[in-house]
Order: sequence, then structure tokens, then C-alpha cells
Amino acid sequence: MKIEFTLATLSRKVGPFGSRYRVGQRATEPLRSHFVAQATGKHSGVVTITDYDGNLKLRIDRWGYMGSRIFWSGFHAHDEICVLRKLLNRHSVFVDAGANFGEFTIFAAKHAASVLAFEPLPKVYAALEENVSLNQFVNVRLFQLALGENSATLPMYSCIDGELNNNEGLSTLYISDNRSTQVASVSVEPFDDVFDESGYKRIDVFKVDVEGAEIEVLRGARTSIKRYRPVLLVELNSLTCEAAGYTVADLSNEIRTLDYEICRILRGGRLEILSGNPTYANVACFPKKPAVPPPISIAYSEMG
Repeated sequence: MKIEFTLATLSRKVGPFGSRYRVGQRATEPLRSHFVAQATGKHSGVVTITDYDGNLKLRIDRWGYMGSRIFWSGFHAHDEICVLRKLLNRHSVFVDAGANFGEFTIFAAKHAASVLAFEPLPKVYAALEENVSLNQFVNVRLFQLALGENSATLPMYSCIDGELNNNEGLSTLYISDNRSTQVASVSVEPFDDVFDESGYKRIDVFKVDVEGAEIEVLRGARTSIKRYRPVLLVELNSLTCEAAGYTVADLSNEIRTLDYEICRILRGGRLEILSGNPTYANVACFPKKPAVPPPISIAYSEMG
């Protein structure tokens, strides 16, 4: 274990941003895969790292899909975090729909004024709550809710077995062949209703990664999005879209009807205008007409 921790700590220091990140990731991927494979069926892999984004604490499962990448490389969603780093400032309000254990929430809490984080699953919510507490953040509001178009109580499903079972980010409201085990019943609320009662008067960045519920979340947040014109960070995934009964094209069109330009997030957080309908992409969506006064000072054209 000592060797594993020493190697992982050095690996995270290779360079969390820029070209060195990819070099370090490629170099350590065989090690990550080896230790994860060796750990199958053994005791818990939960650990707390103390150098997330340099000086933050993050409790992760170093044998999970997302946690192992953070443990070895510093980040799981490296490219999206690069974009977020450029968007946030000390006045920003960040919304995290599908917060999981807090990779984005904890990062944003360090760089923004306020964070609203939504995570419906009780066990995952507890992990998120613990990570906020570990860092003693007082600018984060947590909601044990799923977001959607209408208020409801709905079942959530996850993987039944196999390799996907160790991926922390796959729970969904939509049943499918490999996500058919009900793991909880969760409360669903429209974001507009929650935000109206929150007391906040701005939204600068709104991240939506909810395994198929993206359209529902956007529809339930339509009034807030039109009023505050946040940058949207959204996952486009044909598999989760189809499980929910729509297509990537439908989701892209939903975003464009809100008068947004959609950009694909590339390596290192570079951006390019999205063309076509990819089977998978993480995108940053910028309002063509920002709120007045603008809540952010950076445009996507400045981030390429």
C-alpha cells in the first residue's frame, strides 16, 4: 500500500493542468489499472487525498472508476475542470446538477462565491456532504434532490454486475439493460422552484451531468436560464439519451432553443463549435445574448 500511495502522490504532482497532465495520465494508467484489478473483492478503497486542486481534501474510492482517476491523475473530469477554472471568479454562483461525491462542487467552492449542489442518492449525498465538511466550506448549499421538469418521487437504477458496477457516476432515473437494479426512490423538483426559494440572484455556470435526465433538468430550469444566462456544461451521451426516450439531437436542439452556442470541450479545456450530433461529448454552451449586466466576463471565443 505504501508504494501505491507514494506513486499516486507523485503522479498527481506531474502536472494537473496543461500538456503534462496527458503525459502523466498515459504514464500512470498501467499502474492505475494494475492496482484496481488487484483490489477486486478486497477491503474498502476509500481514502482521503489532501492535494486535490493543490490544497483541497477529497474523500474518494481509489478503486472506483472516477475515484481511481482522481487518485492517480488528480482529476477525473480534467478537461471540463479546465474550462470551469476559466469561468469562475470570486463573485460566481455555480450550480452542480449531478454532483456525485463532489469533484466539481469542491473545486468550485474554492474558486466561486457560492455553490448549489444537487445529488439525490442517499449514500452518494453523504459522501458529498463529507467532502464539503472536510474542507470547512460555508459557501456550499447541498440539496438531496434530483432535478427534473416536474415534482415527483421516482426510482433510480444502477448497474447489476460486471465492470460498470464500480463506476460511481452511472445511477439514473431511466432503466436500461445494464442499469436495471433499483437502488433508491428519490425526490425530483424543478430547478426553477428550488432556485426561487434559495435567495440567490445570479447563476454564472450551470453543470448538468445526470445520466439521461438532461432535457428534463433544462426544461425545469428554463425560466432561470433565460433570466440569468449562465454558461451550461452538459454531457451529451447517446446511450443515456436513448434510455430516456430522446436523442442527442433533441438535447442539442433544446439547448439551442434557449439561444445558446454549443462548443465541444477538447483536451486541456480547448473549445470548438459543435458540428453534427456526436455519440458522446462534453460541451460548454454559451449564451448568444448574456444577462444584463453580464454575470461573467469571459466569452467562449477567448478560451480556445
